[in-house]
Amino acid sequence: MKKQIINPYIRYGRTAQGLYAHNIGSGAHGRAVTIGEVDTSPRVIRAYIPATTSDAVVVVFNGVPTATSLLTGVSYSVNGIGGGTFDSVTVNGNEATYSDRGEGSLFEPGDVVRWIYTPGDILIDGEPLDAQDVLVDNQLKPAPVYVSGRIYENVGVQYIEITFNTAMTYLGFAGVTVKADGDVRGITAISGDRTTKITYTVNGFNPANVATWEYSEAAGSLENISGALLPDVTPQTLTNELPSQTLWDYVAPDPQTYWDGNPPAETKWDLE
Repeated sequence: MKKQIINPYIRYGRTAQGLYAHNIGSGAHGRAVTIGEVDTSPRVIRAYIPATTSDAVVVVFNGVPTATSLLTGVSYSVNGIGGGTFDSVTVNGNEATYSDRGEGSLFEPGDVVRWIYTPGDILIDGEPLDAQDVLVDNQLKPAPVYVSGRIYENVGVQYIEITFNTAMTYLGFAGVTVKADGDVRGITAISGDRTTKITYTVNGFNPANVATWEYSEAAGSLENISGALLPDVTPQTLTNELPSQTLWDYVAPDPQTYWDGNPPAETKWDLE
């Protein structure tokens, strides 16, 4: 006995005329079909915003889309507010990617987005596409956020610890710049993968310095464990917890603080 293949996008039922099929996703009216027939009327199978692209919607049809202009009749709504339009579209097989490069980030994580089509001239495998109003799967993830930072010393080694609002991962410390009073200092190691605290091994700081940490998304690899990239972070002033020693110059007299606790030998010094 031959098995009947059931299309998961079709709901079957009965009318006075016999079996009918109803497109679950697009809202198209049911039509009379014979038993075992698959409804091939043009429709959108799914639409989604890729996790790494905030200015595009990928629409998947049940056939290859063609048109004089695939933009005619197409719009989108965000959180119930309609009227948005795209300025470009590219086709790859049965997928069309609609985007608006001039607007920057069109969508944010959590936005409720709908792809809307008022019949224009889009054809799917040569047949006209009816009106569509499709809920878009928003796959965008919230970007991680810098929370705080500090510089400290442990067993003579200096570290900068950066805290984020979510667990982070990385390929290295590229894109990160640390400075002491505006002068770049070296980073020799990084640790803390898949935690909320990333630690950099550094050198060349003292407790009197204004220590800063900054990040360039274009050059770096920091992202949270959901895959959302860390955006640019402007220079952030760190809490300076490096040990210090205040000494008194009896010749000057003048109090001075030295980060290593070793004042010049040629001057008489003592603890304040």
